[in-house]
Amino acid sequence: MTLFAVNASPSPSSTTHALATAVIELAGEGTVVDLADYDAGALPGRHADPDVDALLASLAEASVLVLVTPVYRAPTPGSSRS
Repeated sequence: MTLFAVNASPSPSSTTHALATAVIELAGEGTVVDLADYDAGALPGRHADPDVDALLASLAEASVLVLVTPVYRAPTPGSSRS
């Protein structure tokens, strides 16, 4: 099984990051991906970035993909929209 928990929170100390980490711990394997660690312009495809390209290739091969996003008073954060 290839599991990725994608954290859309910009804060590494957030509850959202803790939830993504808990998912991996409960599964016993996997990887937390913090979208804040990647080029924000490349995530929605505005320009190319080799790190984002590698991430997208890895996510495409995942057998389980968990998206974890913070809840704000506004809609979904931009980092998890595209």
